[in-house]
Amino acid sequence: MVGLDCGSGRQGGVVAPDPGPGTEATHRAACQQLRTLGFTEEQIDELGKKPQEQVLMGVRAPFAGEIVERRAVRGALVEAGRSLFTLADRSVMWAMLNISEAALFRVKVGQTVELRVESLPGQTFTGTLTWIAAEVDEQSRMVRARAEVVNPEGLLKARMFAQARILTHNAEGALLLPFSAIQRIEGKSFVFVQVADDLFDARAVRLGAKFDGKVEIIEGLKPQEAVG
Repeated sequence: MVGLDCGSGRQGGVVAPDPGPGTEATHRAACQQLRTLGFTEEQIDELGKKPQEQVLMGVRAPFAGEIVERRAVRGALVEAGRSLFTLADRSVMWAMLNISEAALFRVKVGQTVELRVESLPGQTFTGTLTWIAAEVDEQSRMVRARAEVVNPEGLLKARMFAQARILTHNAEGALLLPFSAIQRIEGKSFVFVQVADDLFDARAVRLGAKFDGKVEIIEGLKPQEAVG
């Protein structure tokens, strides 16, 4: 058995004898493995002084979070490379979005995302769009995207279903209508604009973002115009 001393090779002022090239390589490899496992230099030096004693290693979390899955059992044999715990930092959650191909021209990384979850009525979570996939799904014609959403109180859980709204521009002054006001004729969107007390004009409009039962009107309607 090789005692571990990854310091200067000196103990009590006496130079340790040269253990030979093969033993030295084993020594260094063992020290490096201990460093990889999270041992400090002080702990490694202490192990070298007591080579015959049982080694107990504390498992330290690499970051602050909570254990969401545990595979370790007390007394069980642990093989090298086996995962013992799954640690998650839920202070920031990933929201995986599906964006229609038609809306892609208005979406870009860095935009604000608002998230609403059915199981948490009345609450809106705010995040940032951080990634947009490079390809469109052949069948759904949707593009995957990811938003990072702050979750300080831990209310958001993994695999929840949610509705997301991407703020593609300043919404101040935007024209919003309920879905019921939009009429579809031969694949085009129309609204009936009141031009007199009992007269309405069918006018083509271009739709924007849809959210919470309403749709944004980008073109075809002016502020203050009444819609039937």
